[in-house]
Amino acid sequence: MFQYKAVLSSNKQIITEDHTIDDIEKFVIGWRRRNVDKSNEKIEIIHVFRTNKLSWKNKEELVKII
Repeated sequence: MFQYKAVLSSNKQIITEDHTIDDIEKFVIGWRRRNVDKSNEKIEIIHVFRTNKLSWKNKEELVKII
């Protein structure tokens, strides 16, 4: 299960899901170069962790905005 995800602030579209913040930031740089029309949009990095090991309910916490 992934630990972090990158989400567009405007429409909450998930761009990528990965295990480290560094990997997320590297992907976002490439994504912005490929999508020139959306390059100025803010992207939220959210930490996702399970509240209980037996349940599938996830708790999300905003880490930073790029």
